[in-house]
Amino acid sequence: VSQADAGVAFVRPSFNLDSARAHNARQLDSASRAIRQQSVVAVYSGRMVGVSAIVMHAAHATRDTNFLDRRTGLLYGAVAEVAPHRRVRMSASYRTGTLSPTGSSGEELTVTEAEADVTVSPARWFGLRGGYVRRAAKTDLPTQRWEFPKASAVARFDFVGGAITTITGISVLPGAKYTGYLDMQGESIDPDPFSLAGEAGLELHSGSFTAALLYYAERFTFPTVNNAAQSRTDQFSALRLRVGYQLGR
Repeated sequence: VSQADAGVAFVRPSFNLDSARAHNARQLDSASRAIRQQSVVAVYSGRMVGVSAIVMHAAHATRDTNFLDRRTGLLYGAVAEVAPHRRVRMSASYRTGTLSPTGSSGEELTVTEAEADVTVSPARWFGLRGGYVRRAAKTDLPTQRWEFPKASAVARFDFVGGAITTITGISVLPGAKYTGYLDMQGESIDPDPFSLAGEAGLELHSGSFTAALLYYAERFTFPTVNNAAQSRTDQFSALRLRVGYQLGR
């Protein structure tokens, strides 16, 4: 090193860090917007409105000590949902169709169902739901009616960036009323309180398109009649396919 160079003081170079930080922030924000626009799901807000068509393969089985009666068939319908707040969701649905006996004899059963419920979610993955169901089942005999409230606990877990949601739930069906089971005096016999139902399935979201495949089953047990040894159970089950359009999530 020459003597002239040794006499020159070292000066640390300076950089405009504020400008670099602002440039990096703009790039990250631009990339984030692009990812959200190309994502299969919208950014989750908890608010939404949607309408879907439903087709379901349903079964109804009645069993007691003396016989087993089982019918299966397709039901069709629609469901409308709205979530004005991320913790509240409301829905209403209507389904109808015909169930045919699985044996060589028996009558067809025309079924019409209407259901409404409200779900309150303390957490995004867990909700408490209350609802009411009215079901009319008609053969050549007078129309038989089911009416019952539902109290449910439902868990929902997201996968694939929120595109797929698993759904599991269990319901208690207290105070069910049924007009088609009579005692010796012709009075209606209602199911035992606290009958149960369960559900499990998958839900898919891609932009505004939504679809779900859900298995649902409910079981009612009746008390014995006039101290007889017989007991009756009724079970409704269905594999439900729902396809529709949804704004927000």
